[in-house]
Amino acid sequence: AVKFDLEGGKIDDKGFYGVISIDSNTESGRHISESTLKWWVGQSDVAKRVFGEPAIHIKKALETFVSWANRAGYDDYTVWGNGSDFDIAILAHAFHTHGMETPWKFFNTKCHRTYKKLPGAPACTTPPAVKHHALYDALSQAQHAVAIHAALFGKKV
Repeated sequence: AVKFDLEGGKIDDKGFYGVISIDSNTESGRHISESTLKWWVGQSDVAKRVFGEPAIHIKKALETFVSWANRAGYDDYTVWGNGSDFDIAILAHAFHTHGMETPWKFFNTKCHRTYKKLPGAPACTTPPAVKHHALYDALSQAQHAVAIHAALFGKKV
């Protein structure tokens, strides 16, 4: 995840990144689908490096995410995901599975997939990123959302 200001164009490129232990995911009743595993086999070597990185328990990752997200001292922020039924829904389910509330209000979610389909948005481009690496995907999507917003609403970033 990365924090960004859509209006001002500021992006915190340090962001939040945590590799979740597969065992802690399955121990908490969540599942891993065969189709997802097959999909990962076909990804770039750079993206697959995640499987060699140190992993933490999913609940610890969620707690650390909440701490990171609330570090600014406010709890009224918008979360963006690349699909209203994917990133945010999966993360919300993980919070629910561990008896935790999502750190965002349900009405403060936005869909990047929808935003990039707005008239004029497809012409907005950003530098290529490492595909399917969570932090780089988040950074790329934030850069893209800021670029779209600037182009569509006449703001220079």
